[in-house]
Amino acid sequence: TKWKESSHENRNQKTNSDVGPSTPAELGRFGASLIKENISVSTIGVGVDYNEDLMTALSQNSDGNFYYVENSSDLPRIFSTELGSALKVAAKSIRLKIICPEGVIPQGILGHQCRINGNSIEMNFNQVYGGHEKSLIIQVEVPAKTAGSQMNIAQVEVNYQGLEDKYKHRVLSTVSAEFSADRKVVAKNLNLKVKAEVAIQQGAVLREEAVKQADKGDFEGAKKKLSKAVVILNQAAAVTGDKELKDQADDVKADESNLAPSSYKRERKKLKGKSYQYRNNQMYIQK
Repeated sequence: TKWKESSHENRNQKTNSDVGPSTPAELGRFGASLIKENISVSTIGVGVDYNEDLMTALSQNSDGNFYYVENSSDLPRIFSTELGSALKVAAKSIRLKIICPEGVIPQGILGHQCRINGNSIEMNFNQVYGGHEKSLIIQVEVPAKTAGSQMNIAQVEVNYQGLEDKYKHRVLSTVSAEFSADRKVVAKNLNLKVKAEVAIQQGAVLREEAVKQADKGDFEGAKKKLSKAVVILNQAAAVTGDKELKDQADDVKADESNLAPSSYKRERKKLKGKSYQYRNNQMYIQK
């Protein structure tokens, strides 16, 4: 993991002025270029006088972490987490490819940008840490089938390089589904862990959408997005019995209550930070 204390600048000798990446899009492209060098950038926003769009774009595209800090007493824990993570990298240069059979149409990855090429989805990661679970919710359109039938939904291919060697590793897995017209059978076979992760990702996406609404001055619309996230998280908590989902629902409810024009500068940073951390399965989630 690499930290930068100041923005990268180049000196233009002809105009004698500082130039360099300064917009979210430019810094995003800069972050993406760092992945080719196996460099991740984690960013930390302190107080309220920082641009969270710039910071999250840089972290997102370099596969790093993002933190927002209201109190400097949080910094030691953040640095401890980051340094500990850097020492526990398990794999790097990870390329994920999901290939769907004919009839199954890939729609994307919930909460993430990815490359869709025909019947395949591709996404790259810079690194993953030992003991760290990273979840991706793949969205596909599946054709109707008769009850009792089965079909392959996708073939998953993961290529990566181990930390201690220079060899490329490849893992293959096939995902299949069985069809039923009985709702009780469907409910009985529900994967509770996946159900919980879908709710988490949906809640994170709705937080991001709430920010976009509030940026337009539509605070009522933003609150409706957050209210929808509360419902989704509470429903998933009831089905799965996952207390963390209930805690998240309460947290989003508090965000909804605190959302107002007078305090938006601060609340926006919290919403962006939480959305980023949950979407990226960050090891340290700020409460």
